[in-house]
Amino acid sequence: MKKNINVFFASDEAYLPFLSVAIRSLDDHASDKYIYNIIILTEQKDSLEEAISKIKVKENVRLLVSDVKERIKGVKSALSLRLRDYYSESIYYRLFIPSMFPKLDRAVYLDSDIALNDDIAKLYFTDIGDSIVGAVSDESVLNEPVFCDYVKKHVGLLRADSYFNSGVLLMDLSGMRRERIEEKFVHLISKYNFETIAPDQDYLNFLCKGKVYYFGAGWNKHAIAGTAIPSSGVQLMHYNMFGKPWHYEGVMMEELFWKYAKETPFYASLKEGLLSYTDEDRARDLEGARMLLSSAAKITEREKCIADVIADGYFKAVGIV
Repeated sequence: MKKNINVFFASDEAYLPFLSVAIRSLDDHASDKYIYNIIILTEQKDSLEEAISKIKVKENVRLLVSDVKERIKGVKSALSLRLRDYYSESIYYRLFIPSMFPKLDRAVYLDSDIALNDDIAKLYFTDIGDSIVGAVSDESVLNEPVFCDYVKKHVGLLRADSYFNSGVLLMDLSGMRRERIEEKFVHLISKYNFETIAPDQDYLNFLCKGKVYYFGAGWNKHAIAGTAIPSSGVQLMHYNMFGKPWHYEGVMMEELFWKYAKETPFYASLKEGLLSYTDEDRARDLEGARMLLSSAAKITEREKCIADVIADGYFKAVGIV
């Protein structure tokens, strides 16, 4: 019997073109030795089911859509309170996977703005020991002293390179349930809703501190940050922030993205998006980056950061252990 590999995405209609590219890249590298269950978490189940039915995949790759509306109904207003820029509540969906899929022990979560250059099974079956998540250090943070200060003071990490990017996660769902990560998150966002730079990512880093297995950068290579890696050493490209080939030319490994974009129904619209992205749009991106740095500095200067308020013993005191 073939082993199952469970891969989650979170998406809405706006991000469907990029999700389609990610799915095509995963499918192209999928081995016939496994069954790949691709589960898309969304609040737009009907429209996404119809759209993804048009994406061509192998017989052993299954596309499923799961509605999160009921699960997040009680905290939706809290989830939306601190969102910025292009973020939506979907960035938080990954935190609800353990309770939504109680029969699963392991899962991979992937952001939609990625393209795979290798078989995701290699990541999925990695032994992460006693850790509850496997991830990659966030290269964007390590390149900015302001962000390094932010993750150490606000998130409470001893080292900036311990701060991981939540766009690629190997999740020990049993371990996350045992550690009650979801309950702790819901408590924090409902009671405090701290100001953050990367909302879901900051909470995950705080809650999983000391229980993280770190993969090499090739499994979450950012298109605009970090040291150069030969394409042969990149298993997964993450086109985050300004490294989006549908907005910018000359992006690292952009050819990987366009290779799979051609195999989706959205190729023409993605190309049109690149051609229509103006200098004003790019200037707005740069201003957004400056504002992000400024926000990180302001949050770090404040007295009440996450690590200050949620000290050792806090969760035991509120009955979440």
